[in-house]
Amino acid sequence: TLSNIGNSSLTNSAITIGTTSISLGASNTTIAGISNLTAGGINITGNSITSADSSIIEMGEGLSVTGNLTVSGNMTVSGTTTTLETTNSVISDKLIELANGTSGTPSGDIGIVGERGSSNNTFIGFDESADKFIVGTGSFTGSTTGDLTISTGTLVANLQGNVTGD
Repeated sequence: TLSNIGNSSLTNSAITIGTTSISLGASNTTIAGISNLTAGGINITGNSITSADSSIIEMGEGLSVTGNLTVSGNMTVSGTTTTLETTNSVISDKLIELANGTSGTPSGDIGIVGERGSSNNTFIGFDESADKFIVGTGSFTGSTTGDLTISTGTLVANLQGNVTGD
């Protein structure tokens, strides 16, 4: 049958696109300079890739995905800022580590800042200069660094036992 004929037995066992020759059956071939390509539900036009369900990946200055993106395996993000613009974030980890890689004597406060619009933002964390945990508010943001100016807040709890501390 035709499926038993080896590529090398064909008269044309390679395809030439532009100046690139691709051997039939070859893997890991890079083709430069393609402006339009459609294959298996993926359309490449210029510097964007569109899938069969119309989600778009644009390349150039960066990478943008419209639609859902699933990453199977580990993902490493390197840079100075990672921005998540979601309504709800669901994290299955039981521990979240802030300031990973800190060594030597620590400096600057560490914690979680809550954005509150035109009101002062909230802070739950550790005041490094006082060497104490603190809950409060201030005019800082998540990008503020160093020792924050925190107005201590009131912690409300429904206590059913003994409480110690100051």
